[in-house]
Amino acid sequence: MQQQDSYRRIVVKAGTALLTDDTGSPNHEVMTGLVEQLAHLHRDGARIILVSSGAVAAGRGAVAGADDTSVQFRQALANIVAVLNEAGAGPEHIVRMTMYFTDKREYLDQLAEVGAAYRETIGRNFPAMAAVEVSALMEDRAK
Repeated sequence: MQQQDSYRRIVVKAGTALLTDDTGSPNHEVMTGLVEQLAHLHRDGARIILVSSGAVAAGRGAVAGADDTSVQFRQALANIVAVLNEAGAGPEHIVRMTMYFTDKREYLDQLAEVGAAYRETIGRNFPAMAAVEVSALMEDRAK
């Protein structure tokens, strides 16, 4: 097995199952440990790419906003910012964002509200972004 010294870029996928405890709440001990490990690798010269979702800070099975796309979007962004803040980071550290929606028409109809939610939560930070329509999401009520 190669030593870490030979790696320059490391991609880490940290999902809800890893970052929440048995009750579905954010597991601060695991998050802190992960951040410490990634910070150590970064100090050693590795480029870290952390991949996660906005659902983590809400906990497993929690979907905010009932059936409102813009409310769910705002909550997902707030969750992302909460996780970043927990790690001592902020929206300016987001380098890529992929947004999945189940109804393109509903998304477009609520574009003003979605845009306002983005500006109010993320600010003037514009990472590489994509919006994708999908047939369904893992949470039944997710839009």
